[in-house]
Amino acid sequence: MVQFEDEVKNMHPGIFVHSIYIDEDVKGDKRAGFYGNVDQQLVMVTEQLSSIPELSRGFDAIGFSQGGQFLRAYVERNNTPPVHNFITFGSQHMGISDLPLCSPFDLLCQIARRTAKAGVYTEWAQENLVQAQYFRDPAQLSLYMSSGSFLADINNEVLLPSARKQAYVENLTSLQQSYPRPLCGR
Repeated sequence: MVQFEDEVKNMHPGIFVHSIYIDEDVKGDKRAGFYGNVDQQLVMVTEQLSSIPELSRGFDAIGFSQGGQFLRAYVERNNTPPVHNFITFGSQHMGISDLPLCSPFDLLCQIARRTAKAGVYTEWAQENLVQAQYFRDPAQLSLYMSSGSFLADINNEVLLPSARKQAYVENLTSLQQSYPRPLCGR
């Protein structure tokens, strides 16, 4: 991210750039991308963004990979200070529906993969494993929607249509521009 941040600063001298973080320590911040409760992390980042005077009148946001869902959740749930323009690259807005494959001869990996997939909607996984909070199994949509999944919430995927959060829709439509982009060359 530092390289991207430097490129933006070189292209637009004098621009203010802030990279959100969960932990000021680089190793701790990287770990927070795998372990933690995304809802709690979002509260921390909302407070972080609100405390930066340069952002008080709004800002443009760019999210990469799961950072795209994270920033979309910020826009939907809070958006103060407001995001004006929003770009995501390679973000899994519809989640992930499978875990990485293992070599057919790696028995330990196969066992770990099956165990993880079987427990992805448990309360513990949904509160502690970031990727579990983005997991969306099309074969288990009711379980996904009822699990309290971070992704189901920000996608407004609920069992009862009357439970949809209109504020999420209003906050997203308040953006001047939104550019979700896949990482492939399409």
